[in-house]
Amino acid sequence: MQARKIITRPAPVTMAFTYSLSFSNLLSSTSQDGSLQFDSDADFELYKMSASMVSVTDTPATNLDILDGVRHNSLLCQLLENNTEQKLSNAPVPMNCLFGTGQEPFILSNPKVFGANTTLSVRMINQYTAQDFAVIRLSFIGRKIFIPGGV
Repeated sequence: MQARKIITRPAPVTMAFTYSLSFSNLLSSTSQDGSLQFDSDADFELYKMSASMVSVTDTPATNLDILDGVRHNSLLCQLLENNTEQKLSNAPVPMNCLFGTGQEPFILSNPKVFGANTTLSVRMINQYTAQDFAVIRLSFIGRKIFIPGGV
C-alpha cells in the first residue's frame, strides 16, 4: 500500500485595511455613480461600513458630520459587484440601513469577500427636494487576505 501524499499550503496572511470612496456635491433630487477598485495584490474581506456627510449648509469652520444621530431615509445607496454583476441588495437602500458612523460602524452579519482586482460600483441617490450634500465619504472596513505564492 502506497502512502497518501498530503499537500499543505501556507496560511494566508491578513492585514486590517479600509477602502474609502467620496462623493462631492450630491444635489437634491439627483444621483451619482462612483466605483471602488480593490487592489490586485489581495482579496478583501468586508465586515464593517461607515459613512460621514457634510451638507452644503454647514460652514467650513463647523464641518459637522450630519449622519451622526440623524436618519437619512431619503438618501439611498445601491452596491454592485461588477466582476460578477451581483447586486448586494434588490433595490437602493437607505444609508442608515447600510452604513454606520465612525463610532458605530454597520457590521455585516456575514462578511463579504471580494476577489483581488474586483470593482465595486456605488450609486448614491438623493431623494430630498431641498437637501444638498457637499461631501459623502464611505468607508469599507475589513482586511486584505494575501495568499502566499500569489492570489
